[in-house]
Amino acid sequence: MKDLWTYADEQVIAPEQRLLLDRNGLRAGKFSGQLPAITQAWVSQNAARIEQDPMEQAGVVADVSSFSQLWRCRPDQRKVLTVRNLSKETVTLFYNDDGFRGGQFPAPHFLFSLYAKPLGPQSAYVLLRPELEYGQTRRSVVAKDSAIRTEERRDSLSWDSLTLALSMQLGDCLLVTSSPEPRGIGEHFFRTRSKEGEIQDVILLVRVAELNAPDEFAEAQAAKTAKSDSPKRR
Repeated sequence: MKDLWTYADEQVIAPEQRLLLDRNGLRAGKFSGQLPAITQAWVSQNAARIEQDPMEQAGVVADVSSFSQLWRCRPDQRKVLTVRNLSKETVTLFYNDDGFRGGQFPAPHFLFSLYAKPLGPQSAYVLLRPELEYGQTRRSVVAKDSAIRTEERRDSLSWDSLTLALSMQLGDCLLVTSSPEPRGIGEHFFRTRSKEGEIQDVILLVRVAELNAPDEFAEAQAAKTAKSDSPKRR
């Protein structure tokens, strides 16, 4: 994991924002143009492991959603990038958001909300926000556009102060993972155990792979969560 940050530009994040991310156990940076060889190798190994292991394909090996997926985005659409989903556990989480806060959260779903819109033929504005859904599902009635329908919702937290929002060129990749010393939000989002009980780091990669005209924006974004073995520090 340490080698990965040799290639990442963390200066694209404002100093105050980097400090706040670090307080919450998060770290972010950007790869420009193309993925470094070490990251490409991780993505390929992750894809091969999933293809060869039926249990990985079924998503029952670990609590991490380990996958590579192509998302087509429009400016007004929210995409949900699941990182961890602990449907049978209760976690105790502490974080910094206008003060030190925390609590216990049953059946937590750790995710990022993604929004993207074009800035021109070669760049896009990308917003990535960490969120948490938890507790039991509740059914509610919603009125919209002269229609009434029911929706199922859970309690949620949205860490707006930790939102990553930046301009990215075609081919750029945003990297998000935990800080070197796991803690807070970062530890819960980006640390897991393998089926052998080995502690592993998790990384989230969001890449701008394609840009279409603004009126039919289809920024093909590949969200890749790949696991790397912490003790080996590959």
